[in-house]
Amino acid sequence: MATETETDHIEEVAEAHGEDVDAFRAYCDALAIAFDECADHVEEFREAFIDQFQSDDEFAEYMADEMGLDIPDLVRAHIDWSDVFHCELRHDYFEEGGYYFRNL
Repeated sequence: MATETETDHIEEVAEAHGEDVDAFRAYCDALAIAFDECADHVEEFREAFIDQFQSDDEFAEYMADEMGLDIPDLVRAHIDWSDVFHCELRHDYFEEGGYYFRNL
């Protein structure tokens, strides 16, 4: 668990670069980036950060849409999106605190 000073530093770095504080903190936590080194990872964060989602299911369906997959509603209703995430996407993406990132 980060100390108040460490949390304040991460927040200051995120705000100074115009980044979402909670997403940036989640990224640093997920990759175990030391608080005093987080400023060195802002560009990497920008490249990796996708968005916040409620679940792996929601993220997997979002990615299918982003890839331009034209899935008819009849079929879409029967897709196990959690399975899609865990079988196909979890190797290229990771989640921390509801925030999703690309593995770089």
